[in-house]
Amino acid sequence: MPTFKTPGVYVEETPSLPPKVIEINSSIPALIGYTQRTSFNEQDLLYQPTKIKSILEFVSIFGKSAPFNITGVTANLAETDAKAKVENQYFLYDSLQLYYLNGGVPCYIVSIGSYFETPTLIDFESGLNALDYFDDPTIYLFPDAVKLNADDLGKLQQLSLNKCAKLGDRFSIFDFHRNTNSSANLNSAATFREKIGISNLSYGAAYTPWLKTTLDKDLTANSIAGIFETINGLDDIILNQNIKGKTVKSHVKEYQDLLSDINSLQTNVAISAVYQKFPDEVADFSTGPYADGSRNPFENDEIFNSIIKFVPTSSYFQTFWKDEFLSTIATYKTNYTGNPTEKEKYLIALLNSPSMRRFRNLAEFVSNDLKSTLDSFEKVLFDNIPYYAALIKILKNKITILPPSGPIAGIYCKTDKEKGIWKAPANISLSAVTGVAQQFSTTDLDALNIDAVAGKSINVIRQITGRGTMAMGARTLAGNNSDWRYIPVRRLLIFIEENSRRSLAWVVFEPNNQLLWLKVKSQLENYLFELWRRGALSGSKPEQSYHVNCGLNSTMTAQDVLDGRLRIDINLAPIRPAEFIVLKIIQQLQKS
Repeated sequence: MPTFKTPGVYVEETPSLPPKVIEINSSIPALIGYTQRTSFNEQDLLYQPTKIKSILEFVSIFGKSAPFNITGVTANLAETDAKAKVENQYFLYDSLQLYYLNGGVPCYIVSIGSYFETPTLIDFESGLNALDYFDDPTIYLFPDAVKLNADDLGKLQQLSLNKCAKLGDRFSIFDFHRNTNSSANLNSAATFREKIGISNLSYGAAYTPWLKTTLDKDLTANSIAGIFETINGLDDIILNQNIKGKTVKSHVKEYQDLLSDINSLQTNVAISAVYQKFPDEVADFSTGPYADGSRNPFENDEIFNSIIKFVPTSSYFQTFWKDEFLSTIATYKTNYTGNPTEKEKYLIALLNSPSMRRFRNLAEFVSNDLKSTLDSFEKVLFDNIPYYAALIKILKNKITILPPSGPIAGIYCKTDKEKGIWKAPANISLSAVTGVAQQFSTTDLDALNIDAVAGKSINVIRQITGRGTMAMGARTLAGNNSDWRYIPVRRLLIFIEENSRRSLAWVVFEPNNQLLWLKVKSQLENYLFELWRRGALSGSKPEQSYHVNCGLNSTMTAQDVLDGRLRIDINLAPIRPAEFIVLKIIQQLQKS
C-alpha cells in the first residue's frame, strides 16, 4: 500500500489470474555420435551440444555421412548382387535423416569425434556429460554406440539411465547389436538384457530389429574394396579408349592416386596431430619433449621437416598444393630471427596461417578441394565402363540397414506433437523404411515383449502385410513394474513433474502460509484439469483423475513449516495403452 502525501490520482493494479503452469517441449532429442567435422567457422564443436532445425543445417555445420565399406564385389555381377556386403561405419547422420523423415523436430547434436576415429566409451561418456548443462533435451539416443563392444555399450546405457533418473526430465532410447545369426534370433537381446543392469529401468526403452531403409547413398569407387583390381582386369579395348585426351586406364590410375592421397590424409592422423599437439607441447615449451630445454624444435628444421614429410606425392597434389604449402613454410622460416622469446609467437602464427589452416579439418579439406576432381573421374568410370555402371546400380539397390533409434525418436516427436505425450508411440508406420533386417517367430515376440525373469521388455518393430513396417511396442525396460511398465506413463509423469517444478519456482521464499498453499493448489489443479480435458488422465470426472493436497496437518507438520518446507501431494490416474485386445466370441443356437 503506497503512502499518500501529494494530492493526485494513484493507480493500483491487482492481479486477478492465478499463476499458470507453462509446459515445456516434451520431445527434444539429443543425438550423440561421430560427425564429419568437429569445428565450424573456427569454432570447436567437440562435446558442444548444438541445436539444429533440419538435416540441411546439420550438413552445413557438421558435414555429411561417413563413407561405406563394400566387400564381396566380383567380376560376376549376379554373384556380386548376392554376396556384396554394405557396411556403414557411423550411423548418426543416417539416423538423423530417418528421424526427420518420421516427424522429427529441432534437436541437439553432440559431436564426440570425427570420422576415421575408433568409437570409444569415453567419447560417449564425455558427450553425455556435456548435456548435463542443458535443460532442453528430453530424449537421449546413441546410434553410433552399436560400434562399441557389448560391455562398453552396456556401461554407456547404464550411465544414460542413471543420468535420466538423476535429472528427472529425460528418457533414453536404446539400440543394441545387430544379430546376423538367423538360427539364434534372441542372442543380441539376451546380451543386451545382461549388460543393461537393473537400476532406473523405467527411464529407457529398447527397440529391435535393425531396419532396411530407402536412403540414397553416394557410392563411389573409394567405397568398393577391390574395385580397381576388377576394373584393370577388364577388356583392354575398353580401358584404352581415349576420353578427354587420356585413356580410360589413365583416368583410373589418376583416380587411384587421388584416392591414395585422400586415404593417407584421413587415416594418417599425423597432420592433424601436428596442429593439435604442437600448440601444447611445442608452442608453450612448458610441457612435452622440449620442456627441459635439451631439444630446440627449430634446430635442423625439426618442425618444418616433420610437417613437410606428410605432403602427398601424387601429381594432383604436387601440381595444386605443394608450391603453396612449401612457400608458406619458407616465408615463416625466413622471417624467424632465431630469438628464443619469439618461438611461441612465431609457431602460433605459422600454425594459424591461411594455408596451414586449410589442413586442420581433413574431412573438410577432402570434400571442398578434391570433390570436383573426384566427381569428374567418377563420371568417366561410370560413362565408359559398362561393368562399373551396372555395379553401382546394383549396390545402390542394396538396402542400407540401420539401427532403429533414429526413426523411433521421430515417432516420439510426431506423436507428442499430434496427440500428446500420453499417447503410446506405437502402432505407427515408419517412413523411408521398407522392412526389417530380422524376422521373429511368435515365440520370439512373446519373449522379447515380456521378460519373465527380470522384466526387461524389448519393443519389436514388425513388418505387417498391407500396413508396412510398424513400431509395435510401448514398454519401458521396467516391464514387470505395474507403475512404470509403459513408455507414455513414464514420460507423462516426467512431463508433469518437470512442468510443475519449473512453474513453482516463484514459490521459493514466499511466506509459507495458508494463502500460499491455496495459490499453489489452485495453480496445479488448473494445470491438471487442462490435461484431463485433453485426454491425458483417465476418469470421467476431474475428481476421478487427480487430486492435489497442500496444507498444515494435511501434507505438512508444524515442524515442516518451521523448517521452511512446503510439501505438495499430487495423486494422478494416468492413461494406460490398450496393449492386449481380447475378442470373446460365443456361438449360440439358432432360435427360429
